[in-house]
Amino acid sequence: MSGLLVRVISKKTHNGKLYNAKVQIQDIVNKDTISVLTQENVLYEGVRENDMETVMPKVDEDVRVVKGEHRGTTGRLMERDKKRNKVRLMLNNTTFDILEMSQDDC
Repeated sequence: MSGLLVRVISKKTHNGKLYNAKVQIQDIVNKDTISVLTQENVLYEGVRENDMETVMPKVDEDVRVVKGEHRGTTGRLMERDKKRNKVRLMLNNTTFDILEMSQDDC
């Protein structure tokens, strides 16, 4: 999703220049053609989906759901269990639903 903050986990991406860097997704053409913007405002194109992982915010910060039936919605991260790879969040919708899901889903 455009606007997401991700971390580059591949040492091969752009000759290692982006390794372990937090970047923001700017444009997605397909899985092999993603444009990202660094914190220094440098645009890189051609980053692959498999070369990135989502960055999980801290508890009590906003998070966006990227997979499943609530894809695209935002919420507040309430709890994070790294050992079980689970999070609990309260959606920013009219009913303030509380969901438990995989960290990979948000």
